[in-house]
Amino acid sequence: MLKSYTVAKVCVAGSANSGKSSLLRRFVEDCYDENYDRTIGADYCSKTLTIADRLTKLQLWDLAGSEDSQSYIISFIKCAHVLIITCDMSQENGLEETKSYWEKIKPDIPDYCSVFLVGTKADLPRKITEEGLKQLAEENRVPPYTITSAKTSANVNTLFETVTRAAPVIEKNSLPSTAAIKVAPVVNKNSLSSTAKISDVGMFSKRSNLLYAVGCFLQALGEFMLFCIAKDICMIKEEETSYRTKVSNSLSVK
Repeated sequence: MLKSYTVAKVCVAGSANSGKSSLLRRFVEDCYDENYDRTIGADYCSKTLTIADRLTKLQLWDLAGSEDSQSYIISFIKCAHVLIITCDMSQENGLEETKSYWEKIKPDIPDYCSVFLVGTKADLPRKITEEGLKQLAEENRVPPYTITSAKTSANVNTLFETVTRAAPVIEKNSLPSTAAIKVAPVVNKNSLSSTAKISDVGMFSKRSNLLYAVGCFLQALGEFMLFCIAKDICMIKEEETSYRTKVSNSLSVK
């Protein structure tokens, strides 16, 4: 019997071409494709896991890593429960790009958000040492890094099982119409070990459950609308950049 149910928003972020889309596709669809289209704005998928009598729906957001997209993806990061930051281990400058990217988004990462550093493309010759990843993880006070390969599926499922355990929990009561809620841990500035708790929540009535469901629906609708707007803006920017490049090339030829 399931003891709890969780819906967790997981954002996968990192510099451009660091393997974010391939990582998610391997986890969700269990497949790999050498040819892929670059993510514009953000893409969405989901998958539900059951671990230790806990049903968890992961809402997975694949965030574009290009410079012109960073201003749009911040809104997704600000309300993430879990953030996965990818680092391409096959590129010599992969570690520096990850450090730079991390510094830019760090002020917008919520205190309650669990952050994971993930090395990608482990099937290719490595240009980054594990010591470098370890040092980066320690500098940012996050759990030990994970090295993955979307091509061979190495450590992909293990990573997302760990992510699932880090998600906030909605516990089901013994009565089918009631529920008690726990919130995700929140870092207190005065004590790193303290957590935010909700006690004496009591039992929700059917009306409260309905209002909660409506609230979840409105939140999902708002995120979807934001996703569509951000993607449209990014596509317009890409078309503008492409047009300027063509004009510049034609003028140089003349």
